[in-house]
Amino acid sequence: MKNNMNQTTILHYILAMMLLSIYGARVCPFLDTLNFFELVTPIFVAFMTALFIRLNAQKLIDMLTLEKQSKSLFLLEVKTLFFTGLILGIFNTIYFNFPPESGLKVIFGCLLLGIFIGIDQTLLREKFISNKLMQEGKNLIISKSYLSLPGKFIFMSILMIGSITSILLMVIAKDLDWFHEEGIHLEFLQAKISILAEVSFIVLVILSYSIRIILMFSSNLKILLNNQNRVLQTVGNGNLDTHVPVVTHDEFGIMAKGTNIMINELKLQKEEIKTTRDVIILSMAGLAETRDNETGAHIIRTQKYVKALAIYLKNNSKYKDVLTDENIESLYKSAPLHDIGKVGIPDNILLKPGKLTSEEFEIMKNHATIGADAIKSTQGGLKDDAFLNFAQEIAHCHHEKFDGSGYPNGLKGEEIPLSARIMALADVYDALISKRVYKDGFTHEKAKEIILDGEN
Repeated sequence: MKNNMNQTTILHYILAMMLLSIYGARVCPFLDTLNFFELVTPIFVAFMTALFIRLNAQKLIDMLTLEKQSKSLFLLEVKTLFFTGLILGIFNTIYFNFPPESGLKVIFGCLLLGIFIGIDQTLLREKFISNKLMQEGKNLIISKSYLSLPGKFIFMSILMIGSITSILLMVIAKDLDWFHEEGIHLEFLQAKISILAEVSFIVLVILSYSIRIILMFSSNLKILLNNQNRVLQTVGNGNLDTHVPVVTHDEFGIMAKGTNIMINELKLQKEEIKTTRDVIILSMAGLAETRDNETGAHIIRTQKYVKALAIYLKNNSKYKDVLTDENIESLYKSAPLHDIGKVGIPDNILLKPGKLTSEEFEIMKNHATIGADAIKSTQGGLKDDAFLNFAQEIAHCHHEKFDGSGYPNGLKGEEIPLSARIMALADVYDALISKRVYKDGFTHEKAKEIILDGEN
């Protein structure tokens, strides 16, 4: 990018030198008296010297903070071309004995070129800074004093209109002087063609610079708008791990900074909500723990099993779209609620040391429905909340079996929600390896064998 900027600078100075050489004489009748060598040589030497100074001064600009580079670059271009015109004007006055008005026209022409080139280079530098900051993930530091975007637009508009008007007035005044002082007599059509050709050339040059500046300004503006819209769309989709690059000293910089503050606040609120949710989950799960002494450790173990299984299944193409990182986290957080319905089971059944009778087991089965209904009642208007959906699925269906022999609804195969299937596997595995009053815990290999054989 820097090489492109240097190449653009060289092209600008070569073009400016050519324009001043070719057309300077047409604006100033005194320059028109010089032969080609006398006209071109001073301009060539002055502009090549200016270009050498300008390219070396670029190193000083690069040492400045990014916040100051654009403004400093514009002033550098204007000053360089102004002093180039000043030196040419003084040289012509001393060496060729031209009057001061000739030098002023040269200075004015170089100044206008400096302003146009300065704006062009400034816009190019702003684009370079934007790309650099976005690549590095950094932001500009917005100061209290900055040039507003409308201010930039008004400045450029006045500059373009003023430049065209000033040059045209100078050309018309020069042509009138020539016709009057030199006694040039042309037919009306010839005079009209001569003046229109001259004016058209000037308008073409200035419009070319103006159109390039407008296109570059629009291109930079498009980048800023795209950055803002992209981030707002990302945030709207629920992803708060993003920010708008702060890359300009104007309203877009302020807007980007404000948007980033808003995103950070939303992120903090989201974290607080998650923390509150986790505390509520643990509190609700703790209710079951107070009813069943084995539930506490069971909750922690099964929660870890669920996460491990989900991460493993994520590698399967069949489940990768469902088991996203966010959904796996929701599964992990909701797993402790799978037995929350046990709070509605009488103590004489829940805490019975031996096996349950058929009637008692039918009552125990109700804990799946009780838990699902309790979670459903908390959803309210949050029907699309992934966490609560998973929690309800797990609580309701984690005792369903793939062959349809489970409860409460006798679901089969993939009729059972994936979240509940994962929870069921974790729940059965933990029950098999854990010691109970009515049995010893099985080894991992034995539990695996029982599950694969479909005994549970």
